[in-house]
Amino acid sequence: MLADSMVQLKTVLTAHADIISVALFGHRNLNSIKNIKSVEGIPIIPSITVAGVSPRHLNNPSFDYMYLDPKTYRVLDFFPAYLDMVEQNHISRAFALETAAQDAGDEVDVYIGNWRYHDGVARSWRSLTGYGSLNTQTVDSLVRTLAFDPVVAKSLQLWKTGGLTLSETPEDLVCKALYEDEDAVQMCIYPFYDPAAKSSKDSKVK
Repeated sequence: MLADSMVQLKTVLTAHADIISVALFGHRNLNSIKNIKSVEGIPIIPSITVAGVSPRHLNNPSFDYMYLDPKTYRVLDFFPAYLDMVEQNHISRAFALETAAQDAGDEVDVYIGNWRYHDGVARSWRSLTGYGSLNTQTVDSLVRTLAFDPVVAKSLQLWKTGGLTLSETPEDLVCKALYEDEDAVQMCIYPFYDPAAKSSKDSKVK
């Protein structure tokens, strides 16, 4: 059952869908595109979520470039740029002291990375999907297409089993199965790069 606040939000969006073209959200580590549905389950408007909050915990913050129709403000196209920090997080993580006002012993992570396009406009909404402007119909069409894509299916399978979809090997997954928490990613895949990794794997074996 929907909370009252969600019912109210969906009601407002339904009433003003003619002037609200898209919902934009930020999340710590999630990128997504989907339709927001009315209380009755009818698609109202598309929503885009970007991982734009923090680079901590191996996240890659991002934002979207958007091309809007100057008259209707409908989203014609968009593509993401993100802070590529995978290597920096695992190989060249640096530390710096807090400001002088705090204890000299307090240390914080300093993340060094470069903003870059996600394969440039070749991965824009239009280039990737071949569709026109972003709307509920084109989002539904994309979801139906991806549902039968073998690469997407494999990525979902790996994700559900704790895999990193494109970067892990079967050996990595076997290794991770020996450990109890998210530290397994560091212990199995980047054991020599992360200064926070434990010195011995034995301490994490079930």
